[in-house]
Amino acid sequence: MLSNLKKLFLGGLLMLLIATALFSASPALAAGSVPPYPGTPYITVTKVTVMEIYPPKLSISGTVNSSCYTVRAGQPQVVSSITGISRIAVPLSAVQGVTSTQLCSQTPRAFTVSVVVDRAKLKLAPGRYPVWINPGNSAAIFKTSITLR
Repeated sequence: MLSNLKKLFLGGLLMLLIATALFSASPALAAGSVPPYPGTPYITVTKVTVMEIYPPKLSISGTVNSSCYTVRAGQPQVVSSITGISRIAVPLSAVQGVTSTQLCSQTPRAFTVSVVVDRAKLKLAPGRYPVWINPGNSAAIFKTSITLR
């Protein structure tokens, strides 16, 4: 009987850990996407502009669904596909930017972040490359391309 109770407890604990992992992410969504569940911070990317030619500086604009969060862009990374074509991935994240004593609203907040795509740091040859903004969520990817010189 004690063995069955342990199995039941461990099974419940495993399910709780899986549910926590699934619902703790803060995904970013492409323009027009629907958030996965209410109360989750999410990012909608609406525009990507190349601001400088060398090294390319991308300006990424959009909205985050709550005034509690700010958007941060991670370092660009090179991702190779099975077809052999390299693409540049720029991850985005929503980070809580208020203290527990401040009130938050679910009013969308505009954001603009910049990221430099340095060909030398990424060890890429000159050429045209696809850029995926927020590649962690397939429904949220904003795709563009840039030329690296």
